Amino acid sequence: PVTIRRHSGQARSVMLPGVLGEFEVGEDHAPIMSLLTKGKVLIQGQQEGNKFVIIEQGVMRFDEAGLYAVVE
Repeated sequence: PVTIRRHSGQARSVMLPGVLGEFEVGEDHAPIMSLLTKGKVLIQGQQEGNKFVIIEQGVMRFDEAGLYAVVE
């Protein structure tokens, strides 16, 4: 089965489990693409607090349009 989760809204930062180690993406971060490995994604929200998502693997992209991740 496929589960689709979506977070929309403003976040102060997002911590992601990259294949070379955990890294953080904030509002002023340079554009980046990365492979993701098993671990926790932490979304530090502006208003709604923190949110955790456990992933097995994936890929992410951050640019001026926002952060997009495809994960399982």
